[in-house]
Amino acid sequence: MKKSFLSLVLIGACGATMAQRNTGSATHMHAPFLNDGMRTPTDTVYAGSLDGASPTLYGVVATDGGGWLAGSNGYGDEAKAQTFLLDDAVSAEAIGVWFGGKVETSGDPNSHVAFKIYQMNGGGETLGGPVTTGAPDDEWASVDVAITDIDTATGADFTWASFPAVWVTDFFSAGVDLTGLTAGDSVGIVSTAGGEIEYDEFTWERWSDNSWHTMQSAWNGDVSSGIDLYIFVAIDAANVGIDDAETFNGMRMSFLNGNLVGQDVQLAYTIDQNAKMRLMVSDASGRMVLDQDLGNKAMGLHNQTINAENWNAGMYYVSLIANGKTITKKLVKE
Repeated sequence: MKKSFLSLVLIGACGATMAQRNTGSATHMHAPFLNDGMRTPTDTVYAGSLDGASPTLYGVVATDGGGWLAGSNGYGDEAKAQTFLLDDAVSAEAIGVWFGGKVETSGDPNSHVAFKIYQMNGGGETLGGPVTTGAPDDEWASVDVAITDIDTATGADFTWASFPAVWVTDFFSAGVDLTGLTAGDSVGIVSTAGGEIEYDEFTWERWSDNSWHTMQSAWNGDVSSGIDLYIFVAIDAANVGIDDAETFNGMRMSFLNGNLVGQDVQLAYTIDQNAKMRLMVSDASGRMVLDQDLGNKAMGLHNQTINAENWNAGMYYVSLIANGKTITKKLVKE
């Protein structure tokens, strides 16, 4: 089973109400064999930080209403989501979640959670301030799972929800909407231990006012908020060319506002090592419209805005060159 993944992370924002959120006890879980969570014959993607992590179920202090940090709680959190950045758009067909705990007291047969795939085209709050794009927003897929079908009895088993395959961009989120739970019912998702993340956090929660916040911003930058969630996504990689390589020429690249652009291109990229970077864009005829020296960049995640206001409508090729090696992706100017 292939494991092609990258979990990008936004950095969360802090407000006066966020400081009141308090993490409670932490339950350390038995580490699963990640291969057991995968689906055949599809490929399965998940956050890279889960390899070798210390799976943990974080609670919320009782005086704040109890529940779970990565789940339903007394603060009224409505949803949790984990973001992924892949090398290509893929066909997604199922979501798997490791639930470490649940409370099931309502007896309501309609009490449920909804497993969802989100586009990253919304606004949200980060520690550095608001973001106008790049938070979970519109839904590509949604399927309800009754709380009675959520498996917590066997320790490290994932609860899976399948849906008709949907084509998603290489930048998307998978998560759980909690608003279908009846009063008295609650669920908690297992996460990595605080600080065990691949990048500087890209795990989200939606509040009761429908606003999205990174976990770091929502929980005031507490160490336990620097987490990734045990959320898997099953994809059909047969027609998209995803292979075992985590990067191409030591890089990944994604257009945060999609491959169909207007005035600006929001480019995100990662490099596996320090590199001298160059950005080049050409149109379908091969005419160069941008040739920019980005200078020396440190390994890790970077963002770049490209002004496309004066480009003609049509197909373009965006190339990143790191120490002479290139990765190229296509986009369309409307």
